[in-house]
Amino acid sequence: MLNSATLISIVLFLAGLLLWLAGMRIGHYSDRLVQAIGRERTASALRVLIILPLVIVPLTALMLVLIYGIADPQLLTRLAHVSLVLGAWMAGILGAFMFLFPYRLKLDFPLPALLVCLLTVPIAIYLAPLARFWQIFGPTGQAGLGAAAGVFSMVLAELVLIVLRRSL
Repeated sequence: MLNSATLISIVLFLAGLLLWLAGMRIGHYSDRLVQAIGRERTASALRVLIILPLVIVPLTALMLVLIYGIADPQLLTRLAHVSLVLGAWMAGILGAFMFLFPYRLKLDFPLPALLVCLLTVPIAIYLAPLARFWQIFGPTGQAGLGAAAGVFSMVLAELVLIVLRRSL
């Protein structure tokens, strides 16, 4: 039987794969999205979305090290927590955008993007407090699995953004 930590990690891994499918699907009609929104606005928004996590992740890790110190026994747990929550947020927000734009423009009903949003945002909200993350992942020793799921979601979100940026 699966415990909560394993189940949450599996859901995040699956949401990452759904995000990839949604990104490839939205790439098929990116030209119509660009016509509706504008090439320069779309390109600059994607540029910001690509660069922002690359700045936030190292700054957050540096901040945790500076505040708690290298010798903190919970530093790896804190980094795993940041990875999981940030990965879930990135996947969820990108999924929401990849659902709302085509839906509002009446181009498509991108179900994979909606599922990503519905799966990851509640996880990010629920696990935002470190104490709750520790309650689920700490006793089982699976904080590394949670971190891997978060990093996987972050990497796939970045790859989807890069692919969308190149399709412009």
